Amino acid sequence: ITILKSLYKCKTIKFYINHKQICYMDNIKIYKSLLKQIIDNDAGSPGDDIAGEILGAVVVFDPEGPDIPTNETYVKAEMDWYKSQDRCISGHIGIESNKIWKKIASPTTNCVNSNYGWCIFSAENYLQYQMAVDAFKENRFTKRATMIYSRPSIVFEWNDGIHASHDAICTIYCQAELRMHQDEYVLDYHVHMRSNDAWYGMRNDYKWHKYVIEMLRETLTRELNIPIKLGVIRWFADSLHIYKFALPMITNFLNGESDEHSRL
Repeated sequence: ITILKSLYKCKTIKFYINHKQICYMDNIKIYKSLLKQIIDNDAGSPGDDIAGEILGAVVVFDPEGPDIPTNETYVKAEMDWYKSQDRCISGHIGIESNKIWKKIASPTTNCVNSNYGWCIFSAENYLQYQMAVDAFKENRFTKRATMIYSRPSIVFEWNDGIHASHDAICTIYCQAELRMHQDEYVLDYHVHMRSNDAWYGMRNDYKWHKYVIEMLRETLTRELNIPIKLGVIRWFADSLHIYKFALPMITNFLNGESDEHSRL
């Protein structure tokens, strides 16, 4: 209510941690405060080498505000790979040599589950993006405009040696909603994640989801023939965490001892 009015009117972002609301003016301040909150929060799961963790985190970002800082060279490579919809990492510059993707790729096929472009654009995963667009065309205020990234079979396919090796998709689904605010159509976008590394994952994932909401606005503006404004990205993470080995880099970043594009 009043929170939504403030969000849409001046894009002052509301940041929620443990049900407490903090106001900031931009995404970078939100992100830095978020990292501090995670570091200060007890991990509760030391077996995963986690330094800090927040359960049930909700963060609100402004897709028209400054981006969360990340390694732009790597993000471009990841975005190009996602857009290719190729689940295999072979032949993709910056991806096939990345130690994280190499670790979770199938040893027999060199494929993974988490090519996000494949997840929402491929007919193999039931054309999730197009189905969301079609839902809006049936009812512009629909609650069915979801894009499902994961699937029930992931309980086997996350580590079957064919689809992937240790790759349970982090993003479960996303939902978009058109709302009316002061007689204008506003597009909101919700990201729902089962697990989210706030340093190595969130910075890159944000770029992808920003790309999707911007693309969706363009598609709906054309298909529905109405002007649409970008609303907010609400980010829901069941586990939002950082790992112990990332603490030195995060500390340097927060202390201003490294630039905002700290390498991944």
